[in-house]
Amino acid sequence: MKVSVFFWIVCLFVTFVTTSSCNEDVELTVNGEVDITKDVKVYLSFDSSDEIYTLLQSEDAVPTRSIGNLDKRFVSLLDYKPETTRSSESEDYYVLSGYDTLVPNEKLAALLNSRGEIRVGQMLYRVTPEGTYFFNPLLQDYVDASISSFAGVQGEEISEGLYQIEENVFRYNTFPQQAEHELEFEGICYDGDILDDEEDEPESRTVSERVVPIATFSSYNVKGKTFLGKLISAAFGGSSKYEHEFIKKKRRMQGSFYDYNYGFYSEVGIFGEMQKKNWIGWSGTKADEIVIGWSNLILETDLKVSGAPVMPRTPTVVGSTNTVMPGLRKNGICMTILGLDVTNKDFQTALKAGLPALLNWLRRNVSGNVDHADALAVITSRKLTYIVPKQELRYGDIEKKRIVFASDFHMVFSFGSTSSEYYKWIQKTAEESMKVPVMHIKSGEVYVAGRIGEQWGGVKISQK
Repeated sequence: MKVSVFFWIVCLFVTFVTTSSCNEDVELTVNGEVDITKDVKVYLSFDSSDEIYTLLQSEDAVPTRSIGNLDKRFVSLLDYKPETTRSSESEDYYVLSGYDTLVPNEKLAALLNSRGEIRVGQMLYRVTPEGTYFFNPLLQDYVDASISSFAGVQGEEISEGLYQIEENVFRYNTFPQQAEHELEFEGICYDGDILDDEEDEPESRTVSERVVPIATFSSYNVKGKTFLGKLISAAFGGSSKYEHEFIKKKRRMQGSFYDYNYGFYSEVGIFGEMQKKNWIGWSGTKADEIVIGWSNLILETDLKVSGAPVMPRTPTVVGSTNTVMPGLRKNGICMTILGLDVTNKDFQTALKAGLPALLNWLRRNVSGNVDHADALAVITSRKLTYIVPKQELRYGDIEKKRIVFASDFHMVFSFGSTSSEYYKWIQKTAEESMKVPVMHIKSGEVYVAGRIGEQWGGVKISQK
């Protein structure tokens, strides 16, 4: 009998109950113009992270100020500055304040006020370049007065990525990789005819079979960052976005590969956007085609549950199940393997080569039935690992695209029998899953490309 065990890996630190202003039956609006003289300290309140997750999973329009009985003084990050105080039509708080880098998911950004705040349970969270602070809402004025001094304090580490700054003020290390990178290869820039603002956009806005010249793209290796390095990068405008500029066309393709834990929500993903240059800055514009691809992608979390049985000497397949694939929003087969060493060089080579090569390697090196799999779930005594094989996705006539691999992540592990010691242990782990930390990127290589006519531009980003 095949049995599946669900793991909800959540990033919630505290869970309390408060009155939520969220009403999913209410029509949600987008990008209103607001009066900045109103009280910008007003924020949305949610009972739990689950409510936020439900909103973000919706296919509806990006939600913003008109949620339920919300105080109309609320100013969302996606709201525009008043026309009398902005220098271009596209100036919203999101871009103006740099939150387009800190919160790449616009649906999440819509739920934050213009100060980057949101209330979940009894805690108020504030997203800043140094990380995400959280504290009792009664301390809002105190934190306002002290936050500049907090930026220079690392604090006492409570758990991985979580620091206590003062007795009642905490901070998540939300952006551990922000702006810390090494340029491994500087790409080649091909430019064609100049595109004027008044000129019609290029034709052939359909998904093509053109080969993307990935080898010509600039390549960046994202690194972890020290606390001091984060302060320096914040001071000098560091960003986790990388770009290719079509200089003569006054266009650029931006890409990011991010792994952000805000405490009340976490997300691992890839984001790409085509932009055009205006007289005052940059704004989004449609590309003929956007391509996002990845390989060697491994997500991992450390287990916090004891009593693991001895793993089999030979990696063993214990089951497969049909479930939603990370990043694809469609179902596929996830194979569960016990005791596989994902750091093995031969395994890494096969993973990078793509799914057929990976399955062939598994058939030679693991015990059990290796038929077909679209993703792998690997269990060892210390770690849970999710492996997403090589993939490329194409989108025509589009301005931007986001691929999310993990968000308050859930996994499905499949077992052939409920009598095994492994099943009993993993069931115990599932029951105590609130102790399991969020998924993070262990390694991966991604590329983001945009096409204008026959011209390609893009970036490669890796984390090793």
